[in-house]
Amino acid sequence: MNSPEERLSQIEGIAQLDLQQRLEKLVEVEAELRSELGIPQKSLIVGMVGRFDSQKNHAGFFKAASIIQQNMPEVHFCLVGAGINASNQHLTKMIETTDISASHLHLLDARDDMPYLMTGFDVLGLPSSGES
Repeated sequence: MNSPEERLSQIEGIAQLDLQQRLEKLVEVEAELRSELGIPQKSLIVGMVGRFDSQKNHAGFFKAASIIQQNMPEVHFCLVGAGINASNQHLTKMIETTDISASHLHLLDARDDMPYLMTGFDVLGLPSSGES
């Protein structure tokens, strides 16, 4: 696995390429993220970025994720941010009230390679109630 600095350099390098090369590079990044997280290459990833805070509305994300997974069971959900981990009891209780498959939910905590992660997401959810 590449270091965060190598990943950022990889993403920044995409801007220097022509369109065909950019698309090929994006496919590489997406494949790398899926491999890192144990997600099948053909599965979609819906991501959410934000610290664990009521303003970020994780409950709303999980409600939407439950509906999505009922209709598209192969989708995976990745959440990134401070406090987004299995030791956060408030978060795990929130997750337990949903029917989201645990094997399709990835709690990544705070990371310093956001460009890499967001490039690997197919959809980025922003359920925040306080962003403008």
